[in-house]
Amino acid sequence: YFTADTESRIIAAALLDDGYAIVEGLARNLTDQAEQELAPHINQAPFGHSEFLGAKTRRIGGLPGLSTAAQQLIIHPLVLGVCGKVLLKQCARFQLNFTGIMQLHPGEKAQVLHRDGLLYPFQQPHPPTLVQTMWAVTDFTRENGATMIVPESHLWEDQRWPQEKEIQSAEMPRGSVLFYQSGTIHGSGENCSDQ
Repeated sequence: YFTADTESRIIAAALLDDGYAIVEGLARNLTDQAEQELAPHINQAPFGHSEFLGAKTRRIGGLPGLSTAAQQLIIHPLVLGVCGKVLLKQCARFQLNFTGIMQLHPGEKAQVLHRDGLLYPFQQPHPPTLVQTMWAVTDFTRENGATMIVPESHLWEDQRWPQEKEIQSAEMPRGSVLFYQSGTIHGSGENCSDQ
């Protein structure tokens, strides 16, 4: 966990060592604005049509076209700084891959743990191909389904899978951001709350 004034090089180092980093309270005003701008769209979105997408989870994509705040979160100087320090070690440039929002409703089950880097045919471990950011538009708590994360799992071979005690809940207050990389095992948690 880091504070909003932490330098990008320190967060990048944690991301490379631990596979994830959380910066608390980085952009509360922007996440509040994004919540307002995206609410009409997420409220109209259907629930997921597969176990992986969640029967009680609403999702929408294409956020830059729906929210000026989302645009600003994408190009936040700390985000670009961390991405540059992690990705430009092995590539000439990087680009935006995907934007989306997930809203887990009460009773949603935990998502199957996975690695986003499986998009690319590399064996684990490998240099990071993705740096993901997950912004907390609401408080992330264990009870409401905060993302589950497995520290250092980006360093494991493909066959290694976590034991229960190795899985942590990425709890963070709204306005915070979770950075994680392509090889880090993660998944949304179970929403046991009434929110």
